[in-house]
Amino acid sequence: MSAADPDLTFFDTSPIHVVRSHFIAGTSRIPMGEEARSNPIRDNLCGACYILSGKGEIVDDRNGIHYPFSPGCFIQWIPADPHTRILFPNELYVDKYFVFPSEFYWIFQKMGVASPEHPILELGVHPEIANGYDEIIRELREQTELKLPLTIEKAFSFILNLLLPHSAGDRKYLRQMEAAAHILETDFEGNCSIPDLARSLKMSHTTFRRVFTRFYKMSPMEYRIRRKIEKIQLLLSSQDLRMKEVADRFGYADVYTFSHQFKKITGISPADFRKRSGVFSRL
Repeated sequence: MSAADPDLTFFDTSPIHVVRSHFIAGTSRIPMGEEARSNPIRDNLCGACYILSGKGEIVDDRNGIHYPFSPGCFIQWIPADPHTRILFPNELYVDKYFVFPSEFYWIFQKMGVASPEHPILELGVHPEIANGYDEIIRELREQTELKLPLTIEKAFSFILNLLLPHSAGDRKYLRQMEAAAHILETDFEGNCSIPDLARSLKMSHTTFRRVFTRFYKMSPMEYRIRRKIEKIQLLLSSQDLRMKEVADRFGYADVYTFSHQFKKITGISPADFRKRSGVFSRL
């Protein structure tokens, strides 16, 4: 894995391929290769692919346009539109995918949330999106034939919700939301308040909170907390710091406040998480 790839510790990257009726879902895991890998795609199907690791490009075989992709990109496969996926060498490739009958794509397009001119969207690498795929993949594998349409409907709604924030009305906010997410992911002590962040983006607090929630499926405050807890989990599993040191480093008033918020998000205490990770805990 290259240095630019995201940490996959908290993602399920086990390969799986599930076929039920006319719906396909799964996780692809393609190891690093010494040469670029080329995969022509000719099927008349509608696809929704979310990249967790690896870089490459989609080549529209009709007009020769190259669309680069990297971790965090969401790729739409357009029915009856032959294209080639090229995976760059020396990159571990992991993605989550759904494949629908072609009729689903025309519904997306009619709703104005899919466009042949924009087959790739940059959503960022988020556990919430990957977990959403995983939940539907598990349900698809276990669902009875009688209730299978309910799972397919759930998958359709899931993809629709990913596409909706990037419809024409919200696309203008993309750069502002990306900038906001970056600040929230790094300003763990909360030196920049949410209202101040909104003002810096020249948006009202109400509008910023509403648009951000549509993009990331959670409020700006919850986003900051969840990204903070993810960083703390990585730290606890790799370093033997006192809990007070961890609390201080991430801007908590005391160890109790830190432990309470950690358990609220993860379901276990920081000490229990560290034990499960095999790192000795100092008092």
